[in-house]
Parts: sequence; structure tokens; C-alpha cells
Amino acid sequence: MKFKPLYIWFATPVVVIVAWVLAFYMPLSSKIKLKNQELSKLKTEEQAIDNDINNMLQIKDRGSKMEQLIKTFQANIPVFDEFPGVMKDIVRTAKKNGIFITYFNSSFTSIDKKRVPMLTYPIFEIGLKGRFLEMGKFLEELESNNAFKGILNAKLSYDEKEYPVLTGKFMIEFKAWKEKQILESK
Repeated sequence: MKFKPLYIWFATPVVVIVAWVLAFYMPLSSKIKLKNQELSKLKTEEQAIDNDINNMLQIKDRGSKMEQLIKTFQANIPVFDEFPGVMKDIVRTAKKNGIFITYFNSSFTSIDKKRVPMLTYPIFEIGLKGRFLEMGKFLEELESNNAFKGILNAKLSYDEKEYPVLTGKFMIEFKAWKEKQILESK
């Protein structure tokens, strides 16, 4: 019987430890695991929300950049009613480059209904007389004009009597807003 107190001395701490593990440690560890799972879910949700916010900010920045580009595009293209001023600038540019404009005809059949309804694309047939390099310089300056769209057709010819001077016939397409009211409403 001497061993009973020895069992009690060894069994009591083991029973207390097992009871503490079962009563406190196991429930706390399961709660900690649940809290860690909830925390990881919240972190993934936070990351997803941060990504969404960043995407929305990028979209907003792109939208404001596009809006600014549209405003500059609208400001740079003349209204069709103000197109004679553009033609005067073309004549001045030609004179400045030493080019003589022999004729300036418009073709209103170029207004295409399938294109953008707010823009019109008038085509002008321009006859030029001048030296080759001067014509090239004139066409380069014309290309820098905001209303310029493109050269549709070009034909150069020369007369042996006037050799350094060439004669050119160009079909040039421009772009212009149809109405001023469209710009003001936008």
C-alpha cells in the first residue's frame, strides 16, 4: 500500500494537465484557428478591395486623360462655318513658301453619311505651281494643320519651257465640325 500515495502524487499532476488541456487549451486553440481563418479571409477580401479601388482609380485617370484628349481634339478642329479662315491660312502658307495656287475648288460630295455624324470631311482640289522642294515644304506645313486629314490624290507635271517650276494637282481632304452647337453641347 505504500504505492498508493506515490500514484496519487504522479497521477494528480497528470490529471490536472489533461483536465487543463481538455478544458482550456483545446477550446482556445480551436478558437485561435477559427480567428486565424477569419483573419486570412479578411486579408484576401481587403486585397481584393484594394485591387478594385486601384483599378477604379486607373480607369478614372484614363477617363480624365481621354476627356482631355477629346477637348484638345475638339479645340483643334475648326467648325465648317469657320473654314474660310483655314483656307486663307493655306493660301498664306503657300505664298510664304513661294508656291502659286492656280485654283482652289471644293467638292461637297465628300460629306459621307457613314462616317462620324458630328464631323464632315470636305475635299478640295488645289492646283499648285512652284518648285519641287517648295511644294514639299508647303505640303509638310499643310500636314501640320489641325484640319488636315490627308492627300487623296496627287499629280505632278512639268513643262519643259518652265522646267524648274512644276504644276501640281492635289485632292486634299480636311476635317471640320459640322456645327458649332455640337461642340457647345459637349
